[in-house]
Amino acid sequence: MTVFGLCSIKGAPGVTTLALTLAGVWPRGRAVVVESDPDGGVIAARYQLGANPGLLSLAVDARSTPTAGMFTDHTQDLGDDVRAVVAPLDTEAIRQALNAPYLHEALHQSDGDVLVDAGRISPSTPALTLLRSADRVVFVLRPTLDVLRQVPNRADLLDPAKVALVLIGEAPYTATQVERVLTLPVVGVIADDPRAAEAMSGGRQSPRTVRRSPLVRTARRTAERLVTDAEARPGDVHSPKGAEATCPTPVEVRR
Repeated sequence: MTVFGLCSIKGAPGVTTLALTLAGVWPRGRAVVVESDPDGGVIAARYQLGANPGLLSLAVDARSTPTAGMFTDHTQDLGDDVRAVVAPLDTEAIRQALNAPYLHEALHQSDGDVLVDAGRISPSTPALTLLRSADRVVFVLRPTLDVLRQVPNRADLLDPAKVALVLIGEAPYTATQVERVLTLPVVGVIADDPRAAEAMSGGRQSPRTVRRSPLVRTARRTAERLVTDAEARPGDVHSPKGAEATCPTPVEVRR
């Protein structure tokens, strides 16, 4: 199994919606979404579920050394073979849960792949421990100049060799342009598909019911790339060429 950390740099590009969509089309068995955004959980509200079992109950169990099989007891069924460890709305409760000493080890007790929805990455986020313990970290972002400028500094909070990018659309900069300048791999470009994203974010639809949408089609290709990379090069991923890498300027990327 592999733990993938998903996070944003700035704004709200739709990390939770993407995590749920990826889980619904995951090509390697079942992937479980772990909601660990310190700003509050939304999955339970979307799917009209209780907050327990979930992140809080997992954190209680994770105060002692995690054991095999414990992770599954804290997941809930979202339908269509998608399961999640949901977080409460209470931000303080989430932050306390994320400080559980063995929580990051508990994620590795899953019998399948794990998609950690960690919200926005920053030096002060309590989800940073989970991201650092992940096998791969994916920055989900819209490729605008103000966001791209922050990518190198945020990657330096982690092991940059584990970091990859998923773009929401290719405007104003394309995947090729972003890879060339930031020297980080772009493992997927998700279609900017507001209709399908709105349906998914409201908990009213699943990847199966919107499977022909551009959102789901591009998410499926991204999931396949993530799994292929994890199987082919575990622990050996594309890394930045150095701290001198800078963000694109309008003149540079339009040549």
